[in-house]
Amino acid sequence: MNRVRSAFTLVELLVVVGIIALLVSILLPALGAAREQARAAQCASNIRQLCTALVNYAVEHKGKFPPNINTLKPTVTPGQGRPTANLWYDVERLGRYLPKGVQPREEGTTDNPTIGGTVFICPSDLPNTQRSYAMNIWASSCADQFVLDSATNGFVYWQADVSVQTKRGSLFSQNTKGAPQLILISEAHAKNSVARGFYASSSIGYQGLRPGQRFVGIPGYTSGGFTDAGAPPYPLVLANTELAYFKHRKSTDRNKSGNLPVGRVNIGFADGHVELLAHDDLGDVATRKSRLRALWSPWDIANNN
Repeated sequence: MNRVRSAFTLVELLVVVGIIALLVSILLPALGAAREQARAAQCASNIRQLCTALVNYAVEHKGKFPPNINTLKPTVTPGQGRPTANLWYDVERLGRYLPKGVQPREEGTTDNPTIGGTVFICPSDLPNTQRSYAMNIWASSCADQFVLDSATNGFVYWQADVSVQTKRGSLFSQNTKGAPQLILISEAHAKNSVARGFYASSSIGYQGLRPGQRFVGIPGYTSGGFTDAGAPPYPLVLANTELAYFKHRKSTDRNKSGNLPVGRVNIGFADGHVELLAHDDLGDVATRKSRLRALWSPWDIANNN
């Protein structure tokens, strides 16, 4: 007796393949969104650890956060005991406040070594990035003189620059009122490139004359376009902001301007908490005014025009 072997017909096989393809098309975006949500959460965790370290530093330094002194004018010598270059991510400043087990490797072996890697890297940043975060310049206990000259409560560290007259903010400390709104650290575009990879600048918040501009558009502000000896090239982008919104964009944002201020960014505040905020949470694109959800400094409130 011959038995008839059962098998899928061509039509049945095509139906099964079609169903599988449909399920894949439905699930892949959801999986991608879940992966991005996990990366954004890891980024927020990194910033929270850095905020905790910065707050602990301030507790031991009478409420003052670390300095961000980059360069000296060639003809100016600081007073006795005053540093020529100090940055928040120096080994001697933040390094000893980070939790054990997440100590990042040194960027170099200079007299004033800095740190990057591990908790300094956002998992959604570009490949080769070694430091994704920058400190708000107005939280600095000391800064370059041109920054101090632009602060309403600045002071003379080296020599006042009479060419700087426009005020852009006010310096604040851990003891300043309104800490839950004051930006301490955030995600930034890379501005430095060495053989090991890309590094964000030490600070953000000086560019742009008004607080709203810094959130939703500094006309003509670019990032990248450099390549140091032995370093991979960092792409030149018309970013129009120091904040790197591109790392945590929602699917509805991805069809908009490539590196322009559209998307979301993790911000750590002076009280230690972290929020993932969209560009339109922070500023009004039409008027370029800050929504005062986050403050670069207390000066923002009276100068939001």
